[in-house]
Amino acid sequence: MRYDAFVAEVEHRTGLSEGEAAALGRATLRTLAERIPPGTAAGLAVALPDELAGQLLGGRTPGAEEFDICEFIGRVSERSGLDAPHSTYGARVVFGLIHGMAARRAVDAVREALSCDLRVLFDAGSADRPAV
Repeated sequence: MRYDAFVAEVEHRTGLSEGEAAALGRATLRTLAERIPPGTAAGLAVALPDELAGQLLGGRTPGAEEFDICEFIGRVSERSGLDAPHSTYGARVVFGLIHGMAARRAVDAVREALSCDLRVLFDAGSADRPAV
C-alpha cells in the first residue's frame, strides 16, 4: 500500500482530516518503535512505505522501553495532537492496516514484544488475524 492510500484509509475509517490522519499514523508508529526492540521494528518496517518505515527506524534508542497502554496512548495523543479517545481508536485503525500490510512473521514478532494490554490494542483493529 502506498503512503497516500494508507493516509486516505486512516482518514476514511476514523473521520479525521488528511493532516490528522497522517499525524496519527506517524505518532502511532513512532510510539510503537519506542516500545519494541530495534530488530522487530526493522522487520516490520520492510513492509511499509518509506514515510511510515522512517517512523519505526528514525531516532531510535538502543533498546525497547517498557510502558503500558496508558503511556502508549498518551504519547500518541501528544504527538498527534488528538485527544485520548481519538488516539486510541486511531491506533487500532493504524494497527489494523499494518496487519494487512506486513508479513505474519513480522506482525507476530511485534505482538510478542508487547505487554498483554498493548497486545489487545495491537490486535483490536485486525479482523482477519486472531488475537493470541
